[in-house]
Amino acid sequence: MWLFTIATHVMANNRRSRRRRSALAARLRVLLTEDPGGGDDVADAQAVRDAVMRLPFTHRELVMLIHWEQFNTQEAAEVLGINPSTARSRYAAARVALREALSEGEVDGARKRDFGTSEFSASRRSAGDVA
Repeated sequence: MWLFTIATHVMANNRRSRRRRSALAARLRVLLTEDPGGGDDVADAQAVRDAVMRLPFTHRELVMLIHWEQFNTQEAAEVLGINPSTARSRYAAARVALREALSEGEVDGARKRDFGTSEFSASRRSAGDVA
């Protein structure tokens, strides 16, 4: 009988996880489709959004969790069900890819941005992430 209880709890946990992931995906979709206000900031935001959307899916979802949802890499790893060290290495690779994509020159008419320093690193520190 105890086995059925355990199986029921595992199934309930699985349903809750799927529901949470679906809700998170819906919130991310809404956040990505909202237009931020402001002149040059709109072009910059669009350039960043486009660069993020060109990332591989595994890198993109990690960047979204860390920057849009303000998770640190440990929390994002838990949400994605991956090892925290894997999350850190994927995040580092995503940062390199974003830095390269945004420093190639003008992206959709926006100014160049450096994701190796300044606000990108500051946003990681403010999110509680350790370098």
